[in-house]
Amino acid sequence: MMNQHVLKFALAIFFVSILPGLYAQTDLTAQIDSIVQAAYVDDMPGAAFIVVRNGETLYRGAKGLANVELNIPLRPDMVFRLGSITKQFTSTSILLLQEQGKLKLEDTIDNYLPNYPSDPA
Repeated sequence: MMNQHVLKFALAIFFVSILPGLYAQTDLTAQIDSIVQAAYVDDMPGAAFIVVRNGETLYRGAKGLANVELNIPLRPDMVFRLGSITKQFTSTSILLLQEQGKLKLEDTIDNYLPNYPSDPA
């Protein structure tokens, strides 16, 4: 069974991803904040959010606790120690890009980052 916090996070990401095309910026900010407020409780583990469209930050906020044991509220400017959680998102993104024909798994990184050092020395 999926962890409740993971499910809330996934739903929040889904709603945030579809909202930019549906609302004006002021409505969008209020709508995103409403989703965040409904999905997270002040005294439970939280999440930080940022929504950017065309390089402009439309929403930045956080809800819940960064540290439940010490009762430290989460702030959007906090640094997160992600560990291995990002690997799933990275691999899924790469496979989606391959499916769309935007990259090939056999490509090397310097195909996309031309200045990336290729000599390990």
